Amino acid sequence: MSSFRPRPISEYFRILLSRKLLLFLTIGSVLIAAIAIIRRIPSTYESRASIVITDNGEGRDLVAGRVAAAVERLSSRALLEPIISENSLYGYYAGQGDLDAAVAKLRRDIKVEP
Repeated sequence: MSSFRPRPISEYFRILLSRKLLLFLTIGSVLIAAIAIIRRIPSTYESRASIVITDNGEGRDLVAGRVAAAVERLSSRALLEPIISENSLYGYYAGQGDLDAAVAKLRRDIKVEP
């Protein structure tokens, strides 16, 4: 059995340099695969929430009115505008972009199921 001699770091560096084509091909293929996978991931966010409206013996008509008011509040500009501004949604950045178009797009993307 042969004995292992201690190797200095410079020798390891020379070994890597002699295999640089193999090293670059490996790193390049991993990088290309990572970029391809990252590009396939959709840049969307999905969230779900439940809003509970109770019936205090008022009747179905008053509860239906409260449900309609809650749905209207969820799509109101007063609620959506701060969300768009804080999170830079739909290409809107402070001082840039059209806030009206961003609010309209967010309203279109919100799905409310009473």
